[in-house]
Amino acid sequence: MKLIYPEHLIKYIKYDKYLLYILVGNDYSLIQETKDYIKYYFYRKNFFIHNNLQIVCNNNFHNIINLFKTNDLFSHKQCFIIMINHVYENNLKKEFILLCTKLVNIKLRIVLYCQDDYSNIINYSKYNLTNVLIVDCNIIPKNRLCNWLKFYSYNNHVILNKYCFKYLEKLYNFDLEFIINLIKVLKIAYPDNYNINIDDINVYLYKNNKDFYKLNKAINSLFTKKDMNIISVMKLLFNYQEEAGILIRIIQNKIVSIINNSQLYITKNNDNISYNLCYNYKKIKDIINIIYNMEIDIKYCGNKLFLINIIRLVILIYYN
Repeated sequence: MKLIYPEHLIKYIKYDKYLLYILVGNDYSLIQETKDYIKYYFYRKNFFIHNNLQIVCNNNFHNIINLFKTNDLFSHKQCFIIMINHVYENNLKKEFILLCTKLVNIKLRIVLYCQDDYSNIINYSKYNLTNVLIVDCNIIPKNRLCNWLKFYSYNNHVILNKYCFKYLEKLYNFDLEFIINLIKVLKIAYPDNYNINIDDINVYLYKNNKDFYKLNKAINSLFTKKDMNIISVMKLLFNYQEEAGILIRIIQNKIVSIINNSQLYITKNNDNISYNLCYNYKKIKDIINIIYNMEIDIKYCGNKLFLINIIRLVILIYYN
């Protein structure tokens, strides 16, 4: 058994030695980000991911154990990601974890996560569980934030100037979600391989941070036709002519999500999907063409056609 911090995952996850991962601590944002990192790591390693499983009672516990023992039809490598309810009894947690250590193998990885105190789990070390990696997801102290930021920015393909790490450390008030959201804003605002500096952080921290969330909410409403008035959204988007680059990248992210959801091409009316409009290949192609035209307009014409492109884009997205 090995106890590590999230920023050390890169070093340890690559070893086949660790087959069971336990994420536990009192910072939910840190647990979520760490879980997502592990999930996508095994996804890239061609594991079939079983996500959104939850243990809330003893019967549920035995059902999941049976699921582990039932091999995939083609014997694919599998990774189960399971949330353990924090009110679940400690002795049952212990029993479940010990069973998991016996079941995991080179083709079966298990990730358990729980927003809870990890002191009880550490006691399992006496069982000599060599294939278990525990990740301490308690609130990150300031003296560890720089290392975690380097880990997070590297994995999210965000290039931060070396002075940014210390600056973000000063801004950090033990609210990791704030730092994560700020980096996500910067990632959308700037192109790939752009070296973000302190001035860039200040611009989006003090000028655009609140506006970004308002804009993102409006675009989400536009894509889902939920709680929105098409005229009011148009008026809001018109105010973002100077920030057209951010707007384009937010819409690009939505389009990528749609393209990645193959159900959108198979089912026209499915309320269970994230974007419940009918997006066929032609419609997506038309949206991408408008976004491309906006990029060209910004680059060569000083954004002169922004209003026309926004009207075309909103109408195309809103109407089937």
